[in-house]
Amino acid sequence: MDLHKAPGRRGTWGTRLSAWRPEDLLDGGAHVVECDAATVRALAGGLPERARLTADPGTLREVRGTAAPLLSRIADDIAARLDATGPGLALVDGEGLSDLTDGQLSSLVFGISVLLGRPVPQNRERELVVPVLDEHPADVERARGYRTNGRMLMHTDPTDVAGLLCLRESDTGGESLYASSGAVLDELSTAAPDLVHCYFSPWHWDLRGMQRVGADRIVRSPIFGVSRGVLSCRYGSLLVREGMRRIGSLDTPAVAALDLFEEAARQPHLVLRLRLGRGQSIWLNNHRVLHGREAFKDDNGTGRVRHLLRTWIWSNEPPPLPPGFLAFCNAIDAEVPAGPLG
Repeated sequence: MDLHKAPGRRGTWGTRLSAWRPEDLLDGGAHVVECDAATVRALAGGLPERARLTADPGTLREVRGTAAPLLSRIADDIAARLDATGPGLALVDGEGLSDLTDGQLSSLVFGISVLLGRPVPQNRERELVVPVLDEHPADVERARGYRTNGRMLMHTDPTDVAGLLCLRESDTGGESLYASSGAVLDELSTAAPDLVHCYFSPWHWDLRGMQRVGADRIVRSPIFGVSRGVLSCRYGSLLVREGMRRIGSLDTPAVAALDLFEEAARQPHLVLRLRLGRGQSIWLNNHRVLHGREAFKDDNGTGRVRHLLRTWIWSNEPPPLPPGFLAFCNAIDAEVPAGPLG
């Protein structure tokens, strides 16, 4: 199927911003949260140099109390862009953010995370804010993408929200890619209408160690679902292909459907491309926006070594999720708020 010959329909899945294309955002800046000079001065004078990155309730209450006076407006503006009436992503920018120290930027990303909801561990080390760096793993093919410098396919992260803040840029490459899941479904609905139903059916996923203790490694979840008129999407190429392979169902039709999804999600007319600079951060509604990354190269000699900070969050106000999505969420975190289902 040549998707270049089958442009998707516009607006099938709700408002202009719920199934956006890059020009919809770039024309009006609906995704931008701009920090003015007064806000940046307040951050420079008030953000601590050392963030307490722990998940115990006492620390979270303390961080929430100290972060609120500085960051509540920014967090509220982010939340407004992530809800069902916004584009599902928010770019936080402002002159002077790049002058904050690494420690202050770490406090910034964690403080916003705590105000948006409940940050959760992202790896076996139980880190709430992980460094996104090329760690030169021995097995690049099976290493988690945030620890490599390779190209990352379009995907969603497991929680309601993901945040990424840039400390340093790479020497070359490393552009971040974003696409509306509603626009991707529009594309698929035009290019392959006979296949669309399969994305709403359950697939088997291999969580590859991301599951909580005691949870099954293999879970069933659809790729698309609708609840209360809101479209949700979940996708991870390796997770779903490994899961289907483990149960013996990665057959030719399944491979073709997954290949088609990945082709659709990277269509140039659907993808917003951004190269984050120091101090900028991006916040995503994982159920509505897919993201990926181009490969990059660092230069240790000049210090141009790509270094981002990432956080995963369960939202204060859980989105309406299709019932089929809940088993995946619970396998990641038993305390995940269910939100309105059905």
